[in-house]
Amino acid sequence: MPTMMSGHIVQYEDGVEMTTLSNDVTGGAGLTDGDMGDITVGGTGTTLTIDNDAVSYAKIQNVTNDRLLGRQAGTSGDIEEIPCTAAARTVLDDTTVAAMRTTLGVPTITGTATVTVGNVEPTVGMVVGDIWVDTT
Repeated sequence: MPTMMSGHIVQYEDGVEMTTLSNDVTGGAGLTDGDMGDITVGGTGTTLTIDNDAVSYAKIQNVTNDRLLGRQAGTSGDIEEIPCTAAARTVLDDTTVAAMRTTLGVPTITGTATVTVGNVEPTVGMVVGDIWVDTT
């Protein structure tokens, strides 16, 4: 946690108003402990804690181009920048599988066909080579 030294001024803007906290001990009292809205003052005015959910994305950091924010490390933790390829961007706004198929140029096969791979007849949900077996 940051330590407020004598003469320090902290300003916090939440999109609506600017809050100014000062620890100028030469002018009298320093910061008073307590909840100041989006910031809580503790330690007799020496520590500031930003409340959960009080910081907007714009105030966190700049994000590298072509990234999604999330977590890909397989464990809980801090937000990470996940690379987003050009191919992924083309389907991100598609809201249905049919729209994704159109974007990707996957043809729709109509009619019926019997396919046997080796001695196995594929069932619904099975992947055979590059073909997904489906009933639609």
